[in-house]
Amino acid sequence: MTRRTMVTGGAGFLGSRVVGALRARGVKEIFVPRSRDYDLRRREDIQRALKDASPALVVHLAARVGGIGANLAHPAEFFYDNLMMGAQLVDEAWRAGVEKFVAISTICAYPKLTPVPFREADLWNGYPEETNAPYGLAKKMLLVQGQAYRQQYGFDVIHLLPVNLYGPGDNFDPASSHVIPALIKKCLDAIDRGDREIVCWGDGSPTREFLYVDDAAEGIALAAERYDDPAPVNLGSGMEIGIRDLAALVARLTGFDGAIRWDVTKPNGQPRRCLDTTRARQLLGWTATTAFDEGLKRTIAWYRERRAGEGVAASPAAAHHTGVYTPRDNAITTNFKEVKFSVQARKFDVALRRFDEGPLRAEMRARAASLPAGLEARTRAALVARDAAGVERGLMLFFIALAHDLAREADRQLAASTAPPVPVAQRFLEAIWRYYNLVDFAVGQRDPKASTAMRLAYDDAETVLRATPAADAARARAAFRRIAEILDALTVD
Repeated sequence: MTRRTMVTGGAGFLGSRVVGALRARGVKEIFVPRSRDYDLRRREDIQRALKDASPALVVHLAARVGGIGANLAHPAEFFYDNLMMGAQLVDEAWRAGVEKFVAISTICAYPKLTPVPFREADLWNGYPEETNAPYGLAKKMLLVQGQAYRQQYGFDVIHLLPVNLYGPGDNFDPASSHVIPALIKKCLDAIDRGDREIVCWGDGSPTREFLYVDDAAEGIALAAERYDDPAPVNLGSGMEIGIRDLAALVARLTGFDGAIRWDVTKPNGQPRRCLDTTRARQLLGWTATTAFDEGLKRTIAWYRERRAGEGVAASPAAAHHTGVYTPRDNAITTNFKEVKFSVQARKFDVALRRFDEGPLRAEMRARAASLPAGLEARTRAALVARDAAGVERGLMLFFIALAHDLAREADRQLAASTAPPVPVAQRFLEAIWRYYNLVDFAVGQRDPKASTAMRLAYDDAETVLRATPAADAARARAAFRRIAEILDALTVD
């Protein structure tokens, strides 16, 4: 599967994983319209995005989503925003000659009292649960529209129904988060404050099914590749758990040993949720592979790391997670952004001119001996060939190599110097993050484990610097060597 693709919501929690799964299947040209540039509720912005992307395949993930509280507080916006994004995008995609459209719906589209497990044939047997009906019905209209456009115009629209997702990178904002991140945050907040009780909504009796986000992305990518039928397809894990049991499990995994109190004045939501995934298994060859306990442990570990980072004052790596710290640009990073943004806008002639005339190419030539062979020439060739993925890979490898060389140089300078290590080491850490930060997202698409390891190593280095006596550089050197080892593995072309 190599079709040029547009993924709405492609920078988000699920979308970034879908982009990675598509790249793993050979899709080189993927356009991700960002909300700051394209308001997908506006038809003219949709038209502009499709013109800029010229996609053969559209995967529609962008949505306004949230938990029970957010749905209750903003029902009109959840209905309008999701309906406008979906309905207009399907229509404009058909008009633009898109070959295939993958519509991502929601389990909230099912009727409130659907028999468990939910089968796709049950979608029209009742009204959705009231707290999220506006959202669920707006997404459900994509199924109606897709089938109508297929019948009248022959437009290949498929419709997928994923269950509640969770995993590293989830939304932990208490105003809009879903149940798993909300419970994790409650437990860790209580531990930090020394509270002996947490309060959860409802009575704990409803059941839910959860799907690890990477498994969902794999299912979506498989459907985009293999499925061309108007019938909707469920994506789920097939595992049903009670909310009361879920709360106890999260408490155990986070180490919270206090009481869990249920606020029965708050709504429960839909009584039960669990999907029949027979159709996905038979038609896509897909099943979820991540055990629930394991997925929860990964999610908790990720959020613990993020919380630890948020507690470090003026930490570049930690603030990278929270969006507070912005590394200062220099001539090279400024030129990189000029090239990158021109490529994203598919203005390859502009990107090539910026590359040829700017300091980025000159630096690549100057460092040729420490870069993968022919990297500068291959990056330029990718620009000439209008190969966005090739350009991204070339730039990613360059900045990884640059950060790697800085880590090695920090180790050498600390070994040779008798001065206190902290000021020197801190300057190198900030310089490393200035360059690596530019490509961390791209690294995460190709090797999420390496991206996480790099962030942890960086945070470890900062921890060492705060704890290292002024006269002892050994631990600081070890921290830089660890960063260099991770980056060294990533520079393999």
